[in-house]
Amino acid sequence: MHWRNSNFQTIHFIIGKCHTADEAYRMVCQQLEEREQAVETTVIAEDKFKLRRLKAEKLLKSEDEIEQYEGEIEMKEIDNDFKWFKLNADEAVRELAFLKDCARKLEPFRKYRDQPDHIAHQMIQQEEWREELTLRAKEYLISTGQIPQDQLRTLSLHPEFKEKILPQMNMMAKALKEGEDPIGLMLNDVPKFKTTLLALENKSLKIGVSGTSV
Repeated sequence: MHWRNSNFQTIHFIIGKCHTADEAYRMVCQQLEEREQAVETTVIAEDKFKLRRLKAEKLLKSEDEIEQYEGEIEMKEIDNDFKWFKLNADEAVRELAFLKDCARKLEPFRKYRDQPDHIAHQMIQQEEWREELTLRAKEYLISTGQIPQDQLRTLSLHPEFKEKILPQMNMMAKALKEGEDPIGLMLNDVPKFKTTLLALENKSLKIGVSGTSV
């Protein structure tokens, strides 16, 4: 297809790997910027296609047989190029609409929604990284039984390492030692912002199948 990221990718692998609604919103904003730029450039691109057609039409009206043939070839290339351009442009519009829906759905769950985006994006980083590093530590303990030296240094640099991250590491290590199911300990409740986005994905799939909203 002609998307940059499918709805499934966006929800499960981009938003899905975020630990906070604010970080999920930031990731969506990044995609929105790129897709908005893509949609806006389609206007200029269409003007360029019109210019190409005008030039090709001028060649077709030429009395020179070679120039007429050049015009015919150019027209065929324009039609072919425009077909693929339109497919990409239409998909960019659909992807942009989906991302805007994601941003709206995330808004109520954001901790720093009262702040300008550029400030909110910075403010959530400590919490987001705390949760990410905690998850990495647990994954290392489950998969290898130890945390690599470079990763341990990274973990210890977080300002909440002793207060929040280390206790989680110790809990996981204790669970492994006592033979508890470590995977079960990692399967925390899915945050509300993620379940809301999953519902949005299901809705988009139904619309895509039926062609109408449900």
